[in-house]
Amino acid sequence: MEETQIQLQQFQQFALARLQSEGPDLSIDELFDQWRMTNPTSNEHAANCKAISASLNDFDRGERGTPAAEFVREFRARNGVE
Repeated sequence: MEETQIQLQQFQQFALARLQSEGPDLSIDELFDQWRMTNPTSNEHAANCKAISASLNDFDRGERGTPAAEFVREFRARNGVE
């Protein structure tokens, strides 16, 4: 329970600072989304580290992915975006 209280206090400080710097039009959902992006859970952090490691391994094996321009072209064609 103590950890939750600490996190709640940290979120409150984060939210108040964001409201002060970005204005009062931010919703609680937007604030919480921003908070989650900068404060992932242990499981989210582990999953992110695993994904980064897998990507680095792919890169070491010579896999470079799809060039951005090619992806955009394919995405637009696939989704009917002009």
